[in-house]
Amino acid sequence: MYFETVSQVEHNFKAVLDEIKTHPVGVTESEESDEKVAVIISFDEYERMQAMEDYYWAEKAERAHKKGYIGKKASQQLIQDILNARH
Repeated sequence: MYFETVSQVEHNFKAVLDEIKTHPVGVTESEESDEKVAVIISFDEYERMQAMEDYYWAEKAERAHKKGYIGKKASQQLIQDILNARH
């Protein structure tokens, strides 16, 4: 990944769009500052990352289910049943 400044991105936006087809472009605040403020990625890369995140959370939910997590609705119902039993 290479970096451009905010100003360079503003002035060369079309070139940046061409670059992100092959690799992400990092954005720094200015030439004087190495502060990294953003990464620009292609839509294809964004979708790939979203798919990885979806897979991660699905796996995490499956592991929780196998360990006995009963889910949000069932948890809420259990709490409500306990509260109603006290009255």
